[in-house]
Amino acid sequence: MKSRFKTFILSAIPGLGHIYLGDTSRGIIFFIAIVVMCFSSSFMGYNHEVFNGMHHFFECLIPILWAYQAIDAQITISKVENGKIILDDENEGRFRNNLLIATLLSIIPGVGHFYIGRKNKGEKLFVIFLIAYLISSFINLDIIRLAVPVIMIYSILDLRNEFNANSILSLSEVKDCTTNYENGSLTKLGKILGIIFIVLGIFIIGDKLAPEFFDYASIRKVKEYIGIVISSFLVISIGIKLLLTTTKNKEN
Repeated sequence: MKSRFKTFILSAIPGLGHIYLGDTSRGIIFFIAIVVMCFSSSFMGYNHEVFNGMHHFFECLIPILWAYQAIDAQITISKVENGKIILDDENEGRFRNNLLIATLLSIIPGVGHFYIGRKNKGEKLFVIFLIAYLISSFINLDIIRLAVPVIMIYSILDLRNEFNANSILSLSEVKDCTTNYENGSLTKLGKILGIIFIVLGIFIIGDKLAPEFFDYASIRKVKEYIGIVISSFLVISIGIKLLLTTTKNKEN
């Protein structure tokens, strides 16, 4: 019988509580996730102008994830004691870990859905997130900036809901995630992540080098003009969409 107190104390180091319980793979996933999140937050903070303050969101997620893994360890030990979880069951462990990995990946909207093979929804979420992020980088409006974390939260909740509704993977259907390579989900995911890193690299280079060749005031003016163009385009597009929708409804 494992000690709840020892599990709680060991959970101060992310994942160690799970490793103590014998749920090693889950503990490693939590540890890697928090390390990556800390690194990402620091990287975004250093390049805060490029990431438009996104590091604050990740800074909030780090303690939340740390607390979650500690609570999850306590939940795990309770379920083991009640016989609801068998840690030696590979299929059950794979299902739980797939759900955890998919949830963590869905912090970047669409990536978690790609991981489980939901390509269409993953593409839509990712495109919406990317557009919202790019727009928020040029338009200094709180409501648009708020859209980015809202999309991220929606992505996580939607993925969890799909699992809970058993509409994606059931325990008997869970296999190694390499099976998703057969339908190209993870291959496409790799390409998308590659594009993300390339675009971010270009943004960072441009942000660091542009002030060396151009006047800062000019750069700021260009950003303002781009913001005006984008915001005007959005407003006009929404207006046209509403007019077309109203016209179709009248015809029907």
